[in-house]
Amino acid sequence: MEGSPDLSGEVLALTAQLAAQPSVNGSAGEAAKGRWLAQWLREHCALAPGFELHELPVSSSPHQPCNVLAFIPAPKAQGPAEPGDCLLLLGHYDTVGLEPYGEAAQQALDPAALSALFSQSPDPQLRAQAQSPDWRFGRGQLDMQGGVAAALLAFRSFAQQAAGTGDGRLSCGLALLLCPDEERDSEGVKAALGPLAQLATRHRLRWRGLLNVDYSNPGALTERRGRSRRSPQISQDGLDLRGILYSGTIGKLLLGVSVFGLPSHAAEPFAGLNSAALVAAIAARLEQQRSLLQGLAGQLLPAPTLLELRSRRSAYDVMTVQCSELYLNIFHHGAGLTRLWRRIEHAVASACRDYLRELRAQERGWRRRAQDPAALARWQIELLGYARLQQQALSAGWDAGAQSSRPAQDEDPREWALARIRSMEAALPRGRARVVLSLLPPFYPAQRPDAQQQRRWRAFAGRHALRWQPLYPFISDMSYFSFPPAGSPEAAELELLAAEAPLAFDPAQLEAQRACAMPLLNLGPIGLGAHSAFERVYLPYLEKLPALLIQTLRDLAG
Repeated sequence: MEGSPDLSGEVLALTAQLAAQPSVNGSAGEAAKGRWLAQWLREHCALAPGFELHELPVSSSPHQPCNVLAFIPAPKAQGPAEPGDCLLLLGHYDTVGLEPYGEAAQQALDPAALSALFSQSPDPQLRAQAQSPDWRFGRGQLDMQGGVAAALLAFRSFAQQAAGTGDGRLSCGLALLLCPDEERDSEGVKAALGPLAQLATRHRLRWRGLLNVDYSNPGALTERRGRSRRSPQISQDGLDLRGILYSGTIGKLLLGVSVFGLPSHAAEPFAGLNSAALVAAIAARLEQQRSLLQGLAGQLLPAPTLLELRSRRSAYDVMTVQCSELYLNIFHHGAGLTRLWRRIEHAVASACRDYLRELRAQERGWRRRAQDPAALARWQIELLGYARLQQQALSAGWDAGAQSSRPAQDEDPREWALARIRSMEAALPRGRARVVLSLLPPFYPAQRPDAQQQRRWRAFAGRHALRWQPLYPFISDMSYFSFPPAGSPEAAELELLAAEAPLAFDPAQLEAQRACAMPLLNLGPIGLGAHSAFERVYLPYLEKLPALLIQTLRDLAG
């Protein structure tokens, strides 16, 4: 690419080197890779004037992996950007586990062995790609060691230019943040927000923009795109293999639904309300519920989906289930959060009404066939948000001090929140079924590009043979740089929604998130099968990625 060094061979080699080092989330390997990355930066970037490198342990993780934060200050001379401006290059170095590989787990980091294995697959696309030199298989190749390798080489390029060994120095400062724990609770990036804010204060920086290097999936070729299958960017099986530039990110809320029934003996099922049956009815209603979908600029966000459903029963019992719970992943684009919550309430209330209607019809039919003259049950279900539940529980004498104010370091925050709800509900009068809605952790903010940003980055993508979309469609650490400013309509809506969260936002972390909020971009590797045993990265595009990152950072700098 014009004006950028040729790093194509290096990025493939560095990706292979990184992916060969296991860094499964929560493992000792994750911590070891953080140290390796810090050493690589020390060896390759230390000559840049003012270079800083910080290894910041993440204490909430058992092996204490570190955030790796590197920084090159702006040049002394004035440029298009003010000397205090700074860009942030972001990635994560942990991976998901090897369980999907099953018996082939020992080969999960061996691309050659996996290619040989999948070259016999009955799936024609998988078989063809396993036989092609253009695809490399293995855990982390796509998500996201390829992106980390490209970010390292882009950062090194600017460090060399700052040291006087290259041309085209960036006109503002540049920070690189590589985080652990993205694949679970984003504890790495949350722990890095404070040090990033401190770095900005110490150097009087103003965050100008963020470039994340997470992966994307190739698009399917459609007639509307009007592109020839002869194009080198279109594979034989109809995949659009151009990279994708995103100028914002989706957010996520995790909806908790706690169902409290009225237990009865299994021989008298109509004498009570079975929470297990009711939670299943609610789950069926919410799964991929169209009324909860959001979109922007023609891009539809992924549908809601269930992540957990269970009863709170610990042993076999012939009584029906008293308490059952679920939590559901719902994506959002940052606007209309209170309206989205009202739609959630409506969908759950509708599911409860339909469940009771069906239950009464079943009971009526059973009593008619059994010639049982007993009157039909007249059960009702009370639907509560967490805020109302808390008010009622406190009025009923619930002891707020009976549970710790925040979860312990090794405690699952979702379990802590659900236990708090159960404790509150137990303080209320008996004899009524209840459904409690709550906002569980983690919550990911979203960032929507405005019309000017959409035009700017759509044009940039066109100049560099990239596709453009407004919102990155997967959960990523960059959401934590999207927190709306205090006083904005989005912040007011979020404050209302936060009242439904058993685990309140940490004030210090909230302040750091707002201090680090900035415009977002994502440009990373493309491939298929992330998180599965078939994870693979497309190499011809990965070869171009470091140069594309360099060009994007220059454009961000002004």
